[in-house]
Amino acid sequence: MQSSIRSPEPEDLHGPHPFAPDTPPQDILATLWNKFYAWEYGHTLSLLQGLKCDSNLRADDHIHRMGNEAPTHQTTQPSEVDIQETEAFEVVDYDEYGGKEISTLLAVVSNEAADLNGKVWLPNPRYTTCTSTSSNIYNHSQNTDILIASFACFADEPSFDLDRYLRYHDRFAWQCDFHDPDYEVIKLEVIGVLHFQQGLSFDEIDELIGNRSLVLPAFNKLHVSAADGLVWEACQRDYLYQWPVTWMSPLDTLRKVKQHYSTVKTDLFSQVQLASTLFCPNFGCLVSSLKPCPVHNAPAIREVKPTITSKKYDTRSRPCSGSCFQHIQENLDDDALEYLCWPDGSKDLEELESMMKLAPDGLPCDLSIILRKPCDQIFANRKRSFRDEEIPSDDEDVDPRTRKKAFEYLDSPQEKMNTKTGVIDITMYPPIPPCSHNGPCSLSTCSCYKERYHCVRECRCDKDCTNRRKGCNCKPQKKNWGKPSKEALCKDISLCSCRLEMMECDPELCKGCACRNTDTKGRARCTNNNVQHGRFNRLRIQRSEWGYGAYAAEPIPKGAIVGVYVGEHMLAPHPETEEMLQKHTGLNYAFGLYGNTVIDSKSAGNETRYLNHANDPDANCIGSSIVLHNTQAIILESTKKIKMGEQLLLNYGEKYWNPDGKDDESSDGEEGLSNSNSEASED
Repeated sequence: MQSSIRSPEPEDLHGPHPFAPDTPPQDILATLWNKFYAWEYGHTLSLLQGLKCDSNLRADDHIHRMGNEAPTHQTTQPSEVDIQETEAFEVVDYDEYGGKEISTLLAVVSNEAADLNGKVWLPNPRYTTCTSTSSNIYNHSQNTDILIASFACFADEPSFDLDRYLRYHDRFAWQCDFHDPDYEVIKLEVIGVLHFQQGLSFDEIDELIGNRSLVLPAFNKLHVSAADGLVWEACQRDYLYQWPVTWMSPLDTLRKVKQHYSTVKTDLFSQVQLASTLFCPNFGCLVSSLKPCPVHNAPAIREVKPTITSKKYDTRSRPCSGSCFQHIQENLDDDALEYLCWPDGSKDLEELESMMKLAPDGLPCDLSIILRKPCDQIFANRKRSFRDEEIPSDDEDVDPRTRKKAFEYLDSPQEKMNTKTGVIDITMYPPIPPCSHNGPCSLSTCSCYKERYHCVRECRCDKDCTNRRKGCNCKPQKKNWGKPSKEALCKDISLCSCRLEMMECDPELCKGCACRNTDTKGRARCTNNNVQHGRFNRLRIQRSEWGYGAYAAEPIPKGAIVGVYVGEHMLAPHPETEEMLQKHTGLNYAFGLYGNTVIDSKSAGNETRYLNHANDPDANCIGSSIVLHNTQAIILESTKKIKMGEQLLLNYGEKYWNPDGKDDESSDGEEGLSNSNSEASED
């Protein structure tokens, strides 16, 4: 695009330059493009020149004044230090506002190497850079039908066929998905000229941008959604430049456009509904964005319908005050109702109506504290808004099919006997998006019910939904003197329903096993929540026979969870490109979940990625899947007692070494080769 824009004339680079009313948009873009980059060169040059350090001191003169002072961390006596007069480096300190405080020349101090008694320091084993993470990272760029090359990998290694690797991809990220902050400033100024000088409305500009004739290349529409469009993208960063533009500053343009497209409501319900989309409600997820979490797809909070009539409010507690609703609940006639109600359109009524969208069955005593209004007035306005005859009874809108005997849920592990091997195969199905609807969960309303899945905490159905899991019934046994025992709960798979369904105990559902307690000293404790609380045995990463390996930093008992395998959560990579990378590096960190979904810790992971391979019976760990907060997780468990200092080993499986089923020998690798087992290759 830059080659199609003419070089700027000298008179175009200075001062205001109004455009004629009939100037084509592409000419406006070309002129502003040239004016910006001509101005940017001088602006950035002046900034860089301001960083220069003016120092006329010679290094040897400065060192002479410093004397033989050595840095405080040096243990060598000053008299033994051989200062090289020609070797010095300058240290410049800046204050918090960017101003230069002091410039100092320091001598380079060199000491003779200490006697190592003949000890040889071996070179570091080869390893790949890995970002440390405690949870899976969703890689949305891989979960599309379009294969995008993020960068040209191994471009400087002749043994890697880069041309063949790139030909497998549909496009390159550095050409198509690059967001240029310079071009963003130019685009905002073009929009400012088109709107404030040329008289085009923002909707007309969007139509112009949507025209595929490339009048304005690489322009996004001003507004697509609350988390998409040029306005949203421009708000994600601070402006780098104060550009003296021809018409108005890009920042002013952005402010005007934001004001035009602003649809944010200020009432309580709208604010809570918006906030519910900013953070994923799943306990194990860290996604925070204006866009919904792409993994858990939790819907926004919806408006709740009332289920309790005014006459059925609980009056067993004491009245909250002299104006409590309990004094008038049975004797509130129309005249008294009209007297207590607020005028239509009043701010108090709007706040109450917004609150009742969230908690329509909330007790007036509680709502009066939140809204700081008398309890009887809250009750009267609620009664006027929700007529008793309009509130459905408990038996209405209930699908009779929900009363049938519970069916076999698909989100529970399905066990089937393999007739060929005699081994029980366990099938786990992927989670589905949470449901969101009014009324009870049924075949006609609930997506979870239709798919034979339990409702989860992220669902927007009623909290007392009959389609939700009930949690385990594990409780500590009482001793004769009435004190609870200090036993370990939820340990037996035949007694704990959560363990039976291969999921950790839920702190919201499992009430008796104390799984929500973190301090269980002197009391019974749940043993089926170690992943949630991060209770793992300590590992030490050190040199092994094959690169690095994971070693036990403390004794590990049999059946203990040594860690959770985490990495990038994505669809299985393109087989041809992945095969090229694996053969070139000799490494594979993909662990299969379900379908073609994998956890790949090649670029991000934790200590579990360093487990090396060993055949049975030398392997002392095994990988398996559990359900944690409605998300499948891969855990590594010990199959035998592991002594302190012993290496943790995992059997990767036959298909890891021979994924194509061929008989050729597999080559040895480095750095543990992989942290995947047969599950990864099967998926």
